[in-house]
Amino acid sequence: MRIPALRAAALACATVLSSALIAPAQPHTGGVLMGGGYPSNSTSYLNGIFRAMPNGQLTTLVDTFVFPTRPYYMDFVTMDNDNKSIVFGCRASGSSVYSHTYGIFRYNPSVNQFTTVSRSTIAFRPIYGLTADGNGGWYASAYSRINAQNQYLVYNIDQNGALTTVLSTMMIGHPQTFNRPVGRDVDTGHLLVPSAQTVGFFAYPVYEVAPSGAITTWNTSSSGPLPNYGWTQELATGDMIYVESRRIYRAKKGRTATSNTVIAGTSQNVFGTVFDNQSSASPLLLTYGYQQANTLTICNLHRVDPVLSTIVSTQQFINSNSRALIPYPQASLANDRARYIAPVQTAPGKWNVRLSAPGFANKQYLFVGTLSGIRPGFTLPNGLRAWLNPDQLFSITAQNLIPAVWNPGPLILDGNGEAQAQIDLSFLNLPLNIPIHMLMAVIDPAAPGAVGLLTEPVVLNP
Repeated sequence: MRIPALRAAALACATVLSSALIAPAQPHTGGVLMGGGYPSNSTSYLNGIFRAMPNGQLTTLVDTFVFPTRPYYMDFVTMDNDNKSIVFGCRASGSSVYSHTYGIFRYNPSVNQFTTVSRSTIAFRPIYGLTADGNGGWYASAYSRINAQNQYLVYNIDQNGALTTVLSTMMIGHPQTFNRPVGRDVDTGHLLVPSAQTVGFFAYPVYEVAPSGAITTWNTSSSGPLPNYGWTQELATGDMIYVESRRIYRAKKGRTATSNTVIAGTSQNVFGTVFDNQSSASPLLLTYGYQQANTLTICNLHRVDPVLSTIVSTQQFINSNSRALIPYPQASLANDRARYIAPVQTAPGKWNVRLSAPGFANKQYLFVGTLSGIRPGFTLPNGLRAWLNPDQLFSITAQNLIPAVWNPGPLILDGNGEAQAQIDLSFLNLPLNIPIHMLMAVIDPAAPGAVGLLTEPVVLNP
């Protein structure tokens, strides 16, 4: 199937388009990144960032022996805008010896290079969460020492490492504890910030922060605060989901109740939460579990059906080098090299969009957008769901009719499976206050239906 055929199909309704895009379930690299600690002996823990591959191989990418400043704790891993480097937060100990490791760092495994994204002994004491901001920078929740006072703040870190305070207890009017991971809402692109401080009887809020700075309450949980090692959002519902000690917890927008179900088929302690939307027809939840067997700690990566609350498969780790010991059970998780679409703002109203599809070098691709949200999307004949609602923008961008505004790039990935698109909305009266969702389909003649990869949507807030 060629690009013109896809453009013609995009003119039709979602049903016709679905007939054209018969895509198999294709993984990214299949790897999962984990940030956390691991036991160096029976009484102490070291720190690291690990990659677990589908064959069970566990590789240490970063640990205290190779990181230049020997940090106390490394976690909250995520892929950088280039979809090659890993960005992570460092939590130092109270000792002044480690104070210079407070910050956010970048590591490129291919060249074994560390760089600093942002470092501060005042703002990051320590970091509790890290996520991309959709403009090429980052959001981080942190414990800070400002004007001789301890505060829990949420920062925006721009591409140059400069900090701007996004949320503080002073903005809300009453004390809150922002020592939980943060993320962007899959529907609105707004920042979601859980708090570990109640605002009533056993009520733990999740705040929503719009680009304008407006603060609203997204949810107030009745099941305790969200865990300090991560949560994720389900594309099908927009629900916040996290796994803790054998249970799946689900929080809905605008509702105070938080439901939970037991994960069937395991007696292990289960932690960590990230969705795998690529390796099966139905999205699976990745969780990290461990159990004690005599004097051994057995650690596994589970793929869980979030609807049925059952384990679909389990991957046990095989250490690949002498320091690749078992990661600490409460590890933060991220899909390795799965940041397919990364918008980076270059000027007001202008973005370069880095497209990355590892394993699809020199393949054609389609890069489309919509103003109509991601739900319900449309279902492909093989059961996969394209999380994008077709509308006029969808048809126009699929046909490449407005390259001055929406330039999809060369429409052929380079030898590294990469391309760069541009979006220019500077002629509009910004902000639009309407989210734009973007999706990429990679054309692969060897794949059923000739589409090898259909990505998750990424939201832009112009």
